[in-house]
Amino acid sequence: MKSNKKPQTKNHIKNISQTLALGLGIFIVSNTTNALNDIDPNDPYRHMYEHLTEVGIIFTPDGNFYPHNYMTRAEALTVAMRAGGRGATEYDGDPGFSDVDPNEWYAPIVDAALNQKIINNNPNFRPTQSVTKAEFLAFLFRATNVDFGPYFTRKRGVATDVPQDSWFAPHFAYAKQFQIAHLPADDLYFPHKYLSRKEIGIMTYRQLKIHHGDNTTKKFVELQGQIQRFLSLIRDQKHNEAEFYLHRILEINDEIVRTKNGSDALAARALSNAMTHLTDSLRFMRYERTLGALENLMLALKQAERASKLSQTLKPFADELGSVVREMLLQVTDSSYMASR
Repeated sequence: MKSNKKPQTKNHIKNISQTLALGLGIFIVSNTTNALNDIDPNDPYRHMYEHLTEVGIIFTPDGNFYPHNYMTRAEALTVAMRAGGRGATEYDGDPGFSDVDPNEWYAPIVDAALNQKIINNNPNFRPTQSVTKAEFLAFLFRATNVDFGPYFTRKRGVATDVPQDSWFAPHFAYAKQFQIAHLPADDLYFPHKYLSRKEIGIMTYRQLKIHHGDNTTKKFVELQGQIQRFLSLIRDQKHNEAEFYLHRILEINDEIVRTKNGSDALAARALSNAMTHLTDSLRFMRYERTLGALENLMLALKQAERASKLSQTLKPFADELGSVVREMLLQVTDSSYMASR
């Protein structure tokens, strides 16, 4: 229940109008510059930051993104609400938490999130504290209407540091399937880690693709996530675990090919072929069959390069896979050369 205290009225109307504009930011183009002066032009995530600023989900009033700055809970909740297209509606001047100043810019957003059950009715909201990964994923997924039903049965073995009985286990089960939050090869999610603007931007962008996309888009996002996990495990030399992910990659690829035509489908097929050849090469290496390993690595590289040319969507993953294959080719040829001396 909301508190019965009377809010201060100073700047009240101004705060409501400002927050309404911020809350509806997903539907408008920000008036601020999107120069992103502090982001390298070659940064692989720059296009994500640009999109988020262009649609007003994350503001950059001075032209800087500040990727390494932490976000507060109030800021992170505002990003999640904008991502879900949820604006501040009628604000009665009482945000519902004893530690939220009713005249702060974020008060109407907190009030709207409470009314829409994005956040729980706890005594305190802690608006100025840095947001954790678990907290932000909860904000984001609730605001974008994720159905957690299927994920309550997938809580076991999500990650080493995500207990099965934790409140956030279903959130991370969903995040793992689509790699909204990337799970490294060490199998640690660090759910209580504070998040930077960079991390929040990447997670928000990935979830937006699912939220606004069709079923095929969702499959592509899952494919990209599974490929990312596969590559992390390969780089960490966890080949058996990587092979487990390959099976799911092939399943998703078949689903995409059946429902989608064009270069993206062809690229998906080429990429899955590349990963199949890569895992075959690992099997040959295990039994010291160097020629078989080399042959499959060359085929993997050819397929990865083909996927890179066919699809801009899958190009980053195809290029990374190509890089992994080239590293392995160097290792195999070097060991083969040394063994022949």
